[in-house]
Amino acid sequence: MSSSKPDAAHFHVLDFYRYVAAVGIVVFHFSAYLPVGNGSLVGVVSRLQLLVDFFFILSGFVIMHVYGARMNSMTDYGVYLRKRLARLYPLHVLTLALYVLLAIGAAYGALSIENPDRYSADGFVPNVLLIHAWGSLDKLTFNYPSWSISAEFFVYLLFPLLLLATRRFGEVKCLALAVLLAILIAALFNLGGGKTWTRATYEFGCFRALPSFFAGMAIYVLATGRFGNLSVPRWLGFSSGLVPLALIVMGATDEIIIIALAALVFLTARMELSARTPPLSRRPYRTLGNASYGVYLLHPLVATGVFRVVPSILEVEGAWMFALAGFGVVLTTMAGVLSYHFFEDPMRRLLSAGIHSPQLRKKPFTASSERILGA
Repeated sequence: MSSSKPDAAHFHVLDFYRYVAAVGIVVFHFSAYLPVGNGSLVGVVSRLQLLVDFFFILSGFVIMHVYGARMNSMTDYGVYLRKRLARLYPLHVLTLALYVLLAIGAAYGALSIENPDRYSADGFVPNVLLIHAWGSLDKLTFNYPSWSISAEFFVYLLFPLLLLATRRFGEVKCLALAVLLAILIAALFNLGGGKTWTRATYEFGCFRALPSFFAGMAIYVLATGRFGNLSVPRWLGFSSGLVPLALIVMGATDEIIIIALAALVFLTARMELSARTPPLSRRPYRTLGNASYGVYLLHPLVATGVFRVVPSILEVEGAWMFALAGFGVVLTTMAGVLSYHFFEDPMRRLLSAGIHSPQLRKKPFTASSERILGA
């Protein structure tokens, strides 16, 4: 089957998988409140945090889909950054403000908070500037999952350079470069004696995002160019989503899991591009996909209410805490849906008003030496 026009494609399944990955991160963080013990379940849950790398891969894929053929000047770059900030920044600032209010309330004795050192004043400015995953702090601060938003902002800034590399060297060489980048970053983390690079957050988690984001860009070009005629049946596309989960349960190494996540993005994209009717395009799936960012950033606030307030009122404990966690996931999903419809999307439209999108180039994307940032 011939390839679909990538400019007209909307990747509904990948959008829905973004929600699934967000729920996986929610489970990972909720597990801190659950009686999971010290057995193999702990290892499985801890590996769920690698789903953040799925976000980085998918982000590179989507940014390439939307902007890969539209980035040709500094003006285009400015428009691109404004649009990305309009999407990410409002909810980040809102959750940061809520945590600042909690910290002020705790300072005046109006309420108690967990990990009060997380709300130190020196973390405020780096959070506002979105540089709190760039090695500027020595701990997670305020809304702790937002370190990955800082890491995403880092790779967003580098997108023109990565795009230039993709255009000049081609997608296959750039995929190899992404692997080499991962090896180099892993070596640097080992030399520094710090955390494993695949588990980095505030301590230069921005570098953790770089190879995955770059790989996502190359995967997009592979899926829409070199393998543009590859037809992936639905059974293969959907079953590819089970492979990373199986590897997580079996205790595979972090790097193998990340490779499986990259393969998932490629196979799912080809499945969607070669499908006669768009899979998972119905409204409930689209709604959950749109809610994923809110689910990701709002779940720590939900956890505070669910795991601290509810047990104190209803005396929930033991195995019932797992049921409470399920309720927390549902509540977080509802919060994410409401956040998107009543805050994120309206703020994105407001902040994007008057921004004219870069024009699509007449020629399709090729791995040429065409320049970026003017020339």
